Amino acid sequence: PMGAARRAVVVGGGVGGLAAARALMRKGVDVHVYEQAHFFSPTAGAGQLLQPNGAACLRALGIGAPALASLVHPLQEVSLYGHEGRELVRSDAFAAIQAKYAPLPFGGIVRAELIELLMEPVAAEGRVHHGKVLSAASQGPRGVEVVFEDGETVQADLLVGADGVHSKVADVVDVEYNRAVRSGFTKHGMRRALPHAPADAAREADHTFYGVIDDGLAQPFTHPGLGVPGLLLEDVSQDEFISYCMGGVGAGPGAGAVVEVGEEARAAGWRGTLMWALTYRPLVKGRRYGEEWTERAEGDSAHELLAAHMDRAGYRADHPVREAAARTPAARLQHFPIAQRDFRDVWHCGRICLLGDACHPTLPYVAQGANMALEDAVVLAEAVAGAGPEGLEMALDEYTRRRQARTRAVVLRARANGAVLRARTSGVLARARDSMLGMLASSGMMAKAFEDVIDGCPVPLSWPAEAEG
Repeated sequence: PMGAARRAVVVGGGVGGLAAARALMRKGVDVHVYEQAHFFSPTAGAGQLLQPNGAACLRALGIGAPALASLVHPLQEVSLYGHEGRELVRSDAFAAIQAKYAPLPFGGIVRAELIELLMEPVAAEGRVHHGKVLSAASQGPRGVEVVFEDGETVQADLLVGADGVHSKVADVVDVEYNRAVRSGFTKHGMRRALPHAPADAAREADHTFYGVIDDGLAQPFTHPGLGVPGLLLEDVSQDEFISYCMGGVGAGPGAGAVVEVGEEARAAGWRGTLMWALTYRPLVKGRRYGEEWTERAEGDSAHELLAAHMDRAGYRADHPVREAAARTPAARLQHFPIAQRDFRDVWHCGRICLLGDACHPTLPYVAQGANMALEDAVVLAEAVAGAGPEGLEMALDEYTRRRQARTRAVVLRARANGAVLRARTSGVLARARDSMLGMLASSGMMAKAFEDVIDGCPVPLSWPAEAEG
């Protein structure tokens, strides 16, 4: 093991935290992950897009092609609907991306399945601890002391904050941020969690309804874009609705296959899984929704909120979310706010550093959030592994230097995309936006926009034979 960090504590058991743990373990570090949720639920969480840069990082973490193939459900086409529910374009942009980066995949994944895959080698050695809420952290020249609310105290050479947009570890890292709060901080430590929200606290940006239809291909959808394997449906006529069909269950074509599914496959039992999301801002005619919209909701409560939103926003009768929602069981519908926070300029302090949404919270409009966290994990482990006994802070400087410009650009692109995609426009403005989006999707510029981000990956975009282990 290296001299700079023989033992590390990772706070946060999501994609970024588990990827960081796995990356550091591969460099010989003794790592433990502490997650505030009391248990891992394989049915919880949303669908995400795994892009070739994220897949290359998974390869660098030792995940081979067979495991990745079972995880990813390739996308080939995108169908974009605009003002008044008119299809603007159906493009094979995703097929072009698949061809350029093959065998690295580009497609939909279930976040819980990715977490399960990342967790396997970490949990197998008893290194994942659930029900652990950070209470305090302090550091000195010899290490970091981390205290949890249940009283457990652990010592480490390195503390990694992968605890998301509401990060408590970030309150320790950003000294200037801490001073602005005037709340019991020392230069290198935190005595307790903050009693008051700081000036740049996470704020609501958008909200999302997220649904899963387990037998998506068996449903008699009338909308031509719902339940089509390999197709991402995006409707931006009223807020932003997206859906795609995941791989099969039971007999018939295997998971991850992109096929024309006819009655034979359906009869053979290939039901598929339709995943959909509606992202919106809780604001109609300049008036914000009430406080009940700021909390997470599931089941019948989520259905009631969705019906109320569609009524307030005046969704047209043939909007695809109406059909998707009507066929989504209560147990498979969630509603949650998407918190937004400014990009953090300070990512580390002494032996404590941040990763993923804790330092660069990314809205979902470039579908790169999880991919950026995977990149962070690989780069962090490489930097730490190259540090000498006294060089940990220099290694964290190197990690920050390699990641900040790239992640800032992705964060800004996501914000810009979101402003266009979920804008409630009408008349001339709506037609102008539709014209622009249609041109981008049909001209190859959509694929180029994805590729510009993918090509900046900090690890090689290839799949060498040794990665199959």
